[in-house]
Amino acid sequence: MEKIQSVRLRNCPSVRATVDMPKIKNARKRLDEYFPDIEALRHATAHKGENEAHPEVHAPDGLYALTGFLEPDRFSTPYKGTQRYLNITDQSFQNIVDVVAEFLSAFETTATELERQGHLE
Repeated sequence: MEKIQSVRLRNCPSVRATVDMPKIKNARKRLDEYFPDIEALRHATAHKGENEAHPEVHAPDGLYALTGFLEPDRFSTPYKGTQRYLNITDQSFQNIVDVVAEFLSAFETTATELERQGHLE
């Protein structure tokens, strides 16, 4: 979401002019509200090897920590000395659906305009 907003749309002002930017900003705000550890979880997951190679930096107790599903319905992983969590529930799933729907709705006018111009199949 950040890359689309901050990089891709900035590089294409004609498309950006048709995007409902307040909806994008609100979707990102809701994502952060619903999932406050999302950025740390993304980094911990994407850089798992680095985290395991340097547990003194990432694991809360400075020791190697297993990552993943240590509890039912909860993903957990250490990152920068703190255990991070993502609850896997019906509500968290619905929150993701709501955020994605709002984010995508920001492009409805864009899609209509691109289709009108013959650029969207």
